[in-house]
Amino acid sequence: AAVVLFLAFGSLAASLLPIATALVSVGTAYAGIVLLGHVMTVADFAPMLGTLIGLGVGI
Repeated sequence: AAVVLFLAFGSLAASLLPIATALVSVGTAYAGIVLLGHVMTVADFAPMLGTLIGLGVGI
């Protein structure tokens, strides 16, 4: 994804911004799932699904 963004935007700074946004959103989603897991039962596939959705929306 980083190579495609670099080719599309043409600069390193512009291509790293969506990657950084995706990493922050994935970290936030994973932390939310872990915290929710302490309160209620969470499916085993929920962290992986959250990671995939976070990367898709972030990038």
